[in-house]
Amino acid sequence: MKKTFLLLPLLAMLLACGGDDASGPSWRDRDYRNEGNNNQGNNDKDPNDFGEYPSDNHAYVDLGLSVLWATCNIGSSSQEQPGGYYFWGDPTGTATLQYLIEHDPAKQYQYIGGTNYDIAHVMWGEKWRLPTPDEREELIDNCSFQWRRINGIFGAEFTSKVKGFEGKSIFLPAAGGMEADTLIDEGVCGYYMTDETGEDQEGLYVHSLNFDEQGVFVHTFGGVKPYECWASLDAKMSVRPVFGDVPADPGQSKQKVRSARAAAQPQQRNMSKGFGSAATQRSRR
Repeated sequence: MKKTFLLLPLLAMLLACGGDDASGPSWRDRDYRNEGNNNQGNNDKDPNDFGEYPSDNHAYVDLGLSVLWATCNIGSSSQEQPGGYYFWGDPTGTATLQYLIEHDPAKQYQYIGGTNYDIAHVMWGEKWRLPTPDEREELIDNCSFQWRRINGIFGAEFTSKVKGFEGKSIFLPAAGGMEADTLIDEGVCGYYMTDETGEDQEGLYVHSLNFDEQGVFVHTFGGVKPYECWASLDAKMSVRPVFGDVPADPGQSKQKVRSARAAAQPQQRNMSKGFGSAATQRSRR
């Protein structure tokens, strides 16, 4: 099952993290603060403590990494709120699964970052886009993980370990995900989309960032990247945009490879529902 949109006409809706006024530059001279509360329980932090603002009014935090990470999800106006749940390759956020099966970008494209299929780029504009798997791994490798609660919402706080950026952090709510129009794992797990699909013997899947209170889902066997989490193309997940240039290498070459393969033998979706990693998927709570 795959999705191919011929440019869906959209008027880019700006779902602003810090406000809906897109009339011009808006900056706050206040960084997101790590207030130093410890691990769990009632350690609520200020949900209005958002960070810095690029020119389009969407807040970001500079963790000292290759890209800037937004402080809230697409569809949310605060860092702790879940926001929306979206299919990979649907820039409208409204497409049905049946439509995506019939018009499937995954059949043609392995990489959609910064394109008309990238919901973060279409909705927020400028250099906002979905993160790549490498940027996902950069976040994990260069930040500490803590399970936190903000205004009663549990999630993962990633705090920079990069020199000069220590204490800068982002909070990803454990928003769960959607399977067959059913919300699962809300408050228990987070499932966050990247801009790439992968392929194994069972078909195509989405590279994702998946976590629960124990940490990021990882492989337990050798020979693979440690954070190779996945999600079904038929599942909806959260989107946390990044701000930065599209990497030079992956896009065009991967799109050409997928298009050539698709012309010879159409790719199949991985029909197994769910989220996890190929080696470990933690038990549902």
